[in-house]
Amino acid sequence: MSPRHRRRDIVLMIASATSFCFLTFRHYSRVGHEGSLQEGSPRLPQIFCTINYKYEDEEAATAIMETWAQKCDGYVFISTRKRLGMSTIVVPSNHSEYLLWAKIHATLRHAVSNDLKPFDWVLATDSTTFVILENLRLFLANQSETDSMYFADDLTPAGFGGFRSPGSVYVLSRQTLSRMTKVLRGEKCITSSSNRTRKQLLDECARRAGIYRDNRSIESFGRGPAFPYDPSTYWQSSDDKSDVAKASSLLSGNHSQAVTFRHITPIYMYILEYLIYVLKPHRTETEL
Repeated sequence: MSPRHRRRDIVLMIASATSFCFLTFRHYSRVGHEGSLQEGSPRLPQIFCTINYKYEDEEAATAIMETWAQKCDGYVFISTRKRLGMSTIVVPSNHSEYLLWAKIHATLRHAVSNDLKPFDWVLATDSTTFVILENLRLFLANQSETDSMYFADDLTPAGFGGFRSPGSVYVLSRQTLSRMTKVLRGEKCITSSSNRTRKQLLDECARRAGIYRDNRSIESFGRGPAFPYDPSTYWQSSDDKSDVAKASSLLSGNHSQAVTFRHITPIYMYILEYLIYVLKPHRTETEL
């Protein structure tokens, strides 16, 4: 990639992220906005976050701890080794799809073996995902933690029957975790399989516990889907002018309720955190 195109991609990344974050801020700052969930509301869903990450990828784990994980009501990392200063669930090392399921399985076991009664929902995701917890709470505010259900961002078709990702975000209700307890203790869940993805294994485990997966999924939530890539990916092309037009079109769209973005690098985690939560437009007295 030439220096010119590299600079263009960096500018586009920041421009598109800025557009998205401006919309997010505008959504939260609008008093009485339909669908908003204000602090002090009767019931804010309490979310416990579990984050899968590779032990070697310390930068990603650190970036998450310093950004969106702070908005969780509690969180723990899941990896193949424990790292000092980081609450971690350790699973056996195995670079395969089984390891991905093992991490989901470990998440469930941790949830049912620890006192998570203060929490309504458990979020399971990975270290390449940026989560806007406020929007996730808004989504879950219309759901019941006492129902046996869970949500997931759907598999993304890659063409010719293939898939790009076996799901990156799972949200399980408190009742789901309670019912999972009996299934896990009875060893009724399949813990390994060479030809089944973690999503298939989770679906099967849930089915045996009498739990259904809500087919609306996080992706179908209002106008704010669970994006499988970072913001800039959706507006890039080979034409510079088209890039700018696509990025600026965000301002006229309604993407203020996005829940997650995937394939986010550590530096991009900090950029999103800054643009969403730190940068604020300050009004003059004449504008008030």
